Formats: sequence, structure tokens, C-alpha cells
Amino acid sequence: PGLDGRGTVISIKEFAFDTSDVDFRNRILPNPQQQLDIRVHATIMATLAAGGGNADPAGGGVAKGGRLYSSSFAGLLPDTDADYEGNEIRVQNHSYGSGIQNYYGANALAYDQTTLDHPELVHIFSAGNEGGATAPTGVYANVPGFANLTGNYKMAKNVLTVGAIDSFNIVPVFSSRGPAYDGRLKPDMVAYGADGTSGAAAVVSGAAAVVQQAFFEKFGYWPGSDLVKAVLLGSADDLNQVGPDFTSGYGSLNLFNAIELVENRIMATGTVSTGESQMFILSALPSNLQNLKITLHWNDVPAPANTAKSLVNDLDIQLITPDGSVQLPWLLQSQPDATSLTQPAGRGVDTLNNTEQVVVQSPVPGTYLVKVIGKSVAAGMQSFGIVANWDTLQHLVWTCPVKRDPCTAGKEVILRWETNITGASGRLAWRVSGTNNWQEIDTAVNLQAGYFRWMAPDTFTAAQVRIEVGEKTVDSDTFLIAPVLRAQVGFNCPDSLLIVWKNIASAALYRVWGLGDQYLEPLLLTADTAIVFPKSVYRQQRFAVSAISSGGGAEGPVSSAPDIDTQGAGCYISNLLAQLNAAQQVGLTVQLGSLYGVKKVIIDQFRQQEWQQLAMAFPVSNQLFFLDPAPIPGVNTYRVRLVMDNGGTILGESVNINFAGDAGIVFPNPAQSGKIVVLFEVAEEPRRFILRDIAGHLILEKGLDDTRTDLSIASLVPGYYFWEVVGIASERLSGGKILVLR
Repeated sequence: PGLDGRGTVISIKEFAFDTSDVDFRNRILPNPQQQLDIRVHATIMATLAAGGGNADPAGGGVAKGGRLYSSSFAGLLPDTDADYEGNEIRVQNHSYGSGIQNYYGANALAYDQTTLDHPELVHIFSAGNEGGATAPTGVYANVPGFANLTGNYKMAKNVLTVGAIDSFNIVPVFSSRGPAYDGRLKPDMVAYGADGTSGAAAVVSGAAAVVQQAFFEKFGYWPGSDLVKAVLLGSADDLNQVGPDFTSGYGSLNLFNAIELVENRIMATGTVSTGESQMFILSALPSNLQNLKITLHWNDVPAPANTAKSLVNDLDIQLITPDGSVQLPWLLQSQPDATSLTQPAGRGVDTLNNTEQVVVQSPVPGTYLVKVIGKSVAAGMQSFGIVANWDTLQHLVWTCPVKRDPCTAGKEVILRWETNITGASGRLAWRVSGTNNWQEIDTAVNLQAGYFRWMAPDTFTAAQVRIEVGEKTVDSDTFLIAPVLRAQVGFNCPDSLLIVWKNIASAALYRVWGLGDQYLEPLLLTADTAIVFPKSVYRQQRFAVSAISSGGGAEGPVSSAPDIDTQGAGCYISNLLAQLNAAQQVGLTVQLGSLYGVKKVIIDQFRQQEWQQLAMAFPVSNQLFFLDPAPIPGVNTYRVRLVMDNGGTILGESVNINFAGDAGIVFPNPAQSGKIVVLFEVAEEPRRFILRDIAGHLILEKGLDDTRTDLSIASLVPGYYFWEVVGIASERLSGGKILVLR
């Protein structure tokens, strides 16, 4: 939980994101060159990478502790050195595309160069959403469904290109496939992307920031991007066939594994020149290993534009096992036909990629040697990062629910786990925390699926789930089963604020949160379902609530936190609605935000130049209905007046309703010359308004199509005038006289 990207800066390179979004509160670095065109897409990318989850938990990003920078999108080349260095940017997200471009052009060259110029900077690109397309040019032209990355810059060697998976680790059809134009492995990896690879790239951008923070906190300095990329690729979960492929790269992002690799596993950096090699010793490894995985990555120097093969400095990796045998890295067939491109990865000497990975699926105990060879380094030395990672036999761990994951009472919950156990089914059960009464969920669960759809019981309790395989039993974290909580504004008065929520269980406790300088912060614990906050003490603009089980055994997720000024609550009085009914009476509906401290609700009407009480009620619900049986012709004005238990009075804003009466009426009368008068009329059929002076001359004739018509009398001299409303046959329907004054 402490690893949230704090200390990092993530740049979002595209049109501007909404810097006023509360989920980025006080975490945005200014950029005078930022685009003025704010786009929802950019805001979503920034949210996925580093949203604070202040308005709603769903707005929480992977690196919510990181800061954000909105890069200029005036061009597709990298930013200036001053931008990267002056803002300490170590991650830049690129969730955009520009058509299938299968060549190594100026953009790819520039991004390879800027990674060398800024060794700690990780560029992360979306693969594109053209997975079903056919490349129009290049070596892979006319090979359907391959080599359809969207943009020349995604051909760069030193960037991470990310495809998408759904929530069940399936790569959707739309996710763009590799290889790169010269047969290199692309995409490098995949991650969850609900609507496309844009979101997947943003998730990996947040993950890269968290890896950087974890490294800094452990070692005291920021890692190079070569090592960060080796960590992300070396910890990814293999998908589809064994080994990498042109659909999912080295596998799906697993940030938990990446952090464990940084915390507990072996990482190193080094340099080699042509003909030189560097050895790393792996000893004292656990005896229960599976899938020993060594991943090498180096940031290669740029190749000339439009070159047929982009790799310049070629390194090789070898893993020498305890018995002396040499294991070579994964190698994919890259011939331009679908049969070759779908073949499982083999082993061999890689001459195309600047990432290489060796895997021993069933390692024997003993000492392993990792050898990095400088096969061909154009000039000087080539630096690299290398990581070792492994699974354990009979690995089984819960990934959901973990603490504070939502588990809605009476709703379907997807239980998730990770395992490498094969050939066996599992047994699922759940219990109320603190009891020994395990209740069966399913007796033959498909372990390899990694998930199970469970209808959670309709209850409120701290709980655990358990999975059993043979003699192995794994219990989950304690989590809370509870109904969804929603905080609402009861009233919003100048001096105080009421936050209310439904009581979800008699045994529930509640933690109330308020928006601090950057994030929601815990304020207090209560067993009540309403809190009045004096604004002189609590100046927060948003409040939320989370439920806690009796005894504090488990706490649920934080609710949404509505902006108190946009909820329409008002100072007790949410709204007053006036409507004229068929009986020519005015119905008045009052909606209160709360009944807290309310003694009486009074409706006043403005008559004879003063407010007069029309009706009164002692409220028992938040909505009340009143009736004015005899509105006056013209404008009728009403207001709500609350009498409080403490003797105070709260007045609501007034509302008006126009009433024509049995016949039409012109209002005001007398009227001021040069002003506007209003005709109120019962317009049940087409009608015309006629105005004549005292001598009978026609002054104005106007068609009527509504019950209210505004009439200008700017040109009328003072005096008496006669008006009438006539029907289709010119029959007089209503009329009268009006006095115009100076």
C-alpha cells in the first residue's frame, strides 16, 4: 500500500487533460506549452496512470502518489531536454496512433535517442487498436492480422509498446499485433485495457512509476530505464503459448510480481564491449523453483532512418546450468507469413531484439551462471539491465479479494487467484471471520481459470474465502461483505453541513473521510448515519464514508465523495416546485435534504406587497406537498420557510408561476412606458392579440402560441389602451384596458 509512485512524475503526451479534476488535486506540474484543447481521452489516461480516487474509488490510478505533467502535443517527436530534465520526468505515456507505419523513421530514431540522452526515462506507447488490419506496406504487407502497430514511433527499440487484455487475460481482436517492421518482438507486453490499448499503456505507465519508487526506496537512487523495463518484462505473466509471441509480447503486467522482484530477487546492471562478456552467479536458490527466468534489456543506439534492420549493438545472453549445459533465449520465427508468425517460441541466438529472455521451466538445484556477451558493439561500451525471477512449485495465492476490495452483499463477486498447479481441481468455501464454520461454495473449481463467479451472501460481515487443493489450503485476507455505501449532502448551510448515508447494518461502524490537500483523509469514526460538520472547523469540499465491521475486523472501500456545492441540497431546502393543475390550482412540492432539527415547514405566498402564510406542516418525510386552491391572476410567488427546533428560521428562494385566470390578463397594469408587459392567456387554440389606442386605431397585432407572451410597449405614449384576444373566427375571447404611465 505504501508504493503508489510517490516521488515520480508521469508525463501525458497528447491533448491536455483536465487539470481541474479533483483526482489530480495539487499534483500537477505547470507547463506553459500545454495544449489548450482539453480532451476526455487525455483525462482518462492521466486518471488510469495516477488518479487520486477522490471523487470515487474508480478514479484511483496505479500510481496515485505520483505527479502529473501535461506534455505539448504540437508534434509527435519527443519533448525537449529541458522539459524532461527540468520537470524530472521519468515516465511518459503515449496513448495515440497515426496509422500503420512499418518502417524505422525519424520518430523511432528520435525516441531511441532521447532514451539514451535521459537514461532514467521510460517511454510507454499503446500498440494501437487495429489488430484485425493488414499492413499496407513493408515486409509484412498483405499478411492479415499482423504487423499493424499504429505509428512509426512504435517501431523504436528502447520504448515499451503495450497491447491490451480483458479482465480474463484474453487479448481482444482489436489489440494491434507485431512484429515490428524488421521482425522484432512487438508488442513488448500487454495490460488491462477496457476500451483499447490506450488504457493498457496508461496502466503500465503507472506501474513503471511504482517500480521506480520501489527501487528508490530500497536502494536510494533512481533506476535506469533499461532495468525498469527488464523488471516489467521479466515479471510479466506468460499468456497464450509458452514463451513470447507477437500478440501478447512477454506477457501481461503483474505489478505485484514486479515489486517482489525489486524487493526480493536478483537485479544487476553492467556494461560490455565487442567480444567482452560479463558473468553473474545465481546461487543458494530455493529448492522448490519453477520457471527460472532471466531477462536482459539494453537501450540500443539509434539506427539510421529507413534501415532494414534497426538493431545496432547486439548482445547475447546465455544461462549455464549446474550440469554445464548452455540455455539460449527465446527466439521467434519472423518470416512474413501467418504460419511462421503463429509458431511457438523456440530457442536460439537472437540477432534482432534488444530484449532477450532465457527460461528454465524445471530448474535443478545448484549454481547457475548468467553470461552477457558483447557480440557486436559499434563503439565503446553498451550498458544493460538484467533481472532474475522465478515461480515456486505449487504456487497458489489470492489476488481478489484482498483488504478493502469491494464485495457487495447479494451481488456477484469475481474471486481471483494465481497458481501454477496443474491437473487438479480446487474446493472453494467461505466463512464469517472469527468462526470455524466454513460454508461450501464449489467442490470442483477449475484452478487454471484463475477466477470464479461467486454470489456473495446478502449480509454484513467480515469474511474470508478459502481454496483447497489436496493437502494445500490457502485463506484470503479478511474482507468486508456489505451493501454499497453512498454519502449524500443533507443540507449545505453557510455555517454547517450535514452528510448522511443509509444504515447498512446494526453492527456497522463508519469511517468518515474528507478531502485534504491532495487526497481523502480519515476524519472520525461513528456508529451514526449522519454527521453535522461546522464549517469553521471542517473546510473540506468533499466527504465520503466507509463501513467497518463490528470489532474493526474489516473495512470496506471508501464511497464516492460528492462535491458539496453541486448536489443541489441547499440549506435544508433542496428545491420548491410549483405546478398549475387542471383544476386551476397550484401544487407545491417541497424537497428537503434532511429533517434534522426541522420542526415545521411553512409555505408563504407574496400577496398585497407582503409575505403571508399559505400552509403549514410538521414533516415526517423529506418530500412534502401543499396546494394553493385559489391563485391570483398574474404572477404568483411562493417560498418555503422552515422553523427549527432551536427556534431559528431558514428561508428558501422564491418561485413564480403564471396564472391567466378564467380570461387573459396583461401584467403589470398600470405599466411604465418603454418597458415590457406580459400577457397571460389560456392558449387552447390559435389566437391573436390586438392592441388599440383610445381612438380605436390598431397599434399592435400578434399571434399567440403560448400561455405567456412578452410584449414591448417601448413606442407607446402614455395613456389608455384597449387590448383583446380573438380566436380563429375573430371572435372576442378576452380583453381589457391598460394604462401606460411615463
